[in-house]
Amino acid sequence: MFNKADGNKKAGVTEESKEEFEEKMNWIKNGSSEVFIQSHDNLRLGAYFKKSDENSHKFVILCHGFGGNAVKMHDIGQFYYKKGYNVIFINQRARGLSEGRYCTMGALEGK
Repeated sequence: MFNKADGNKKAGVTEESKEEFEEKMNWIKNGSSEVFIQSHDNLRLGAYFKKSDENSHKFVILCHGFGGNAVKMHDIGQFYYKKGYNVIFINQRARGLSEGRYCTMGALEGK
C-alpha cells in the first residue's frame, strides 16, 4: 500500500494513483480466496485465487515482476477473468501476502 511517510511525492505517486491502486486491489480481493503454500525454508507464500463465475476448468497463473505485487497483474488478470478463466495472482517472497525478507523471483522456490 502507499504510505505518505514513504516519500511518495518524490516517487511521483499522486492521490489519483493511490485511488487506482486501491480500486485494483479491491477488485482482486473481492470474491477471491487467499491461498498459501509453505516454502522449503518455512515461509508462507501467498496468492489470491479469483474463481470464475462460470464453472470453468481454465486457469491462468499470473506472476508479477521484480518489485511488484499482485496489483501489477490486475489488468491482464481482469482480461482473463472476463474470458471465463480462474485467475491466480501470486505474490513473490516479501511481497503482498507472502512472507520473507527478499524477493528472489523464484530462485529459492525451486529448491
